[in-house]
Amino acid sequence: MPLGMALEESGDGGDGGDEDAPQARQIVVGDLVRATTYVTMGMSYPAWQLMLGGVGKPTLLKSVLAAEKASFETVLAAIGSNGQEAQGNGQVVLFVERGG
Repeated sequence: MPLGMALEESGDGGDGGDEDAPQARQIVVGDLVRATTYVTMGMSYPAWQLMLGGVGKPTLLKSVLAAEKASFETVLAAIGSNGQEAQGNGQVVLFVERGG
């Protein structure tokens, strides 16, 4: 899905950055993606269904992936899973660290 930015793999593991000052709310060259949302299939268990002896139903669940512990391809796939063409809702949340 078009995000209006290009992502590339970095060999730099990062050092935690400088968190003393608030940063602008725009992605800039050098920012590091630390986590992203992704959509996966899971089971939903509404309370009323469980009380009546029913079982869960398949549903799409949104979760958070820690990018530091995942491969570049996995992070790109996680971002892409949010797209409407991939059964997501078209909204992705990126947790970024301002690069130094």
